[in-house]
Amino acid sequence: MGHGRSATKHHDIDDDHDFDSELTSPDGYWVRSQMPLQCLLFLLPLVFFYELGVLLFATDFDKGVTQHIEARLKLNRFSEWMGLEVPPLFLPGLIIIVVLLAWHIIRRAPWSAKLNVCAYMLAEGVALALPMFVFALVLRQNPAMNIALPMLAGDIDESGWKAGLVFSIGAGLYEELLFRLIGVAMFYSICVHVLALPKRWSCFIAISVSAILFSWYHFHSLSEFNFGDFMFYAAAGLYLGYIFMLRGFGIVVAAHAMYDVMVVTLRALQH
Repeated sequence: MGHGRSATKHHDIDDDHDFDSELTSPDGYWVRSQMPLQCLLFLLPLVFFYELGVLLFATDFDKGVTQHIEARLKLNRFSEWMGLEVPPLFLPGLIIIVVLLAWHIIRRAPWSAKLNVCAYMLAEGVALALPMFVFALVLRQNPAMNIALPMLAGDIDESGWKAGLVFSIGAGLYEELLFRLIGVAMFYSICVHVLALPKRWSCFIAISVSAILFSWYHFHSLSEFNFGDFMFYAAAGLYLGYIFMLRGFGIVVAAHAMYDVMVVTLRALQH
């Protein structure tokens, strides 16, 4: 009997070791989900969903007006300032595709990606969105904070829940592109290569500065400023920044988008 228990324990230890190896091996989920090509496979359907969704649910064809996430509009304005001859309709999504493909080529990684990993990435995004959602619910119960349940995509109540779902995906894509993939990477590079700061401090500074800018971005004029909302957005920016540094671009997009989807769903159920 004693030998049987010992063998069982040894077998359990081997199973745990195999599970850890499967996660952290070069072909395991933890590593593969951060690879640029895998992120691209995961994000491409979201890009198409957003671009098609705004045409179906956020466009007034009589007036020729289409609503967009502010981050996407800022990327278009930047391209105009740079003199890039790219149709505004395609530019932000094209930036994501080009950056991830270039990153993949620079890393010289294998040209392989797995569909089942995309499902796990979505599940991880939902799991990482839940703490933000609970945090927002708790803050809303505190009268001193004076906040409604905020969307990271901004206030889109008047657009309807279908457009809200579309904007949730767009916020995940283009706000994370602007503030994490571009913003955090740029500030980190400045801290490390220009200011010669230690990497740990550079990471902290890059995430913090990006989080403050992310929070300020949600206020289009000083008259709209609310300290409670500002603190929530800054905290969310810090949280998303660390997700980006630890888990990569695809996962942080999923977490951001799924948080907004949760808020849109709750608002729809309450009305």
